Amino acid sequence: MDWTIPMMIPSTSGIIRLKPFLNKHHEHVIKFSSTNDYIGLVQYFKELLQQLCVENINISDLPVIDQVVLLLRLRTVCIGPSCTLIIPKVDSDDNEKKSDEKDETDPDDSPDGKSYSVSLVDIQRDIMTNYIQPITIGNMDDVLVTVHYPTCWTKPTIKNYLSTVMIGNNNIDLKTLNDQQIDQLIDNFPVDILNKINKSIKRLDNNINERIYIKTVDSEPDIYLNHEIYIDILSVLYGEPLENFLEQIYVFVKFINMTMNDIMNLSPVDTQMYYALFEKENKTREAANKQQTNS
Repeated sequence: MDWTIPMMIPSTSGIIRLKPFLNKHHEHVIKFSSTNDYIGLVQYFKELLQQLCVENINISDLPVIDQVVLLLRLRTVCIGPSCTLIIPKVDSDDNEKKSDEKDETDPDDSPDGKSYSVSLVDIQRDIMTNYIQPITIGNMDDVLVTVHYPTCWTKPTIKNYLSTVMIGNNNIDLKTLNDQQIDQLIDNFPVDILNKINKSIKRLDNNINERIYIKTVDSEPDIYLNHEIYIDILSVLYGEPLENFLEQIYVFVKFINMTMNDIMNLSPVDTQMYYALFEKENKTREAANKQQTNS
């Protein structure tokens, strides 16, 4: 039986299983990230989650925050549970420190800016702990609406927050309506329903905007999640310089004598472990040769 990774879907608390994220997937993500092709990267991530999911569910039907949690979990298991991010220095009239100066009193200070270790486990736990389940809104006119986190990766509008709409005994299937029909449906909502929907949307947005992405120090403001920067965050967490990736693949082919197919079907975390063992053996061999030469 192939190895799969169990993951909880926040909106349903159900467990699904995903196949591991491999080097062949990582290469595509790195190329999208290195060219800043975020539209292509969003589409690739959605297709990848669907491809890796063992269960028969439609990933695109999940709120984007659910998809983000799945991708964070996948990254945690298959690449690593943490990463170091650098916040670039900002020059100002009050701070004329040059970008290439290093503050020797701050071990986290680098020439490019302040570096922070980010725990992906903490981010996932924070999202899951504070997750808001679908909000049901109704009134005396027999209108019942369910509002939840948006399912689109682009800037959401009110229709992207609607999960279900029931008028009287008529359950409106939103998937069968085009954008114009949905807009018309919303325009016909009673004022009190619209007001409640807008309040619920604000609550959902605030909930995401309160989730800390990078915990900073001193007087610097923390950096929070935001629907519009999900893909930027994932691009940084999954990305790495393409030349580093290709150099590592070259070492595996040239010196470890693995086939390209075998390498591409390793997970990044397994690749890192094999590479570390290779470097350790090299150092041991070099030390032994040096000792033999000197004796």
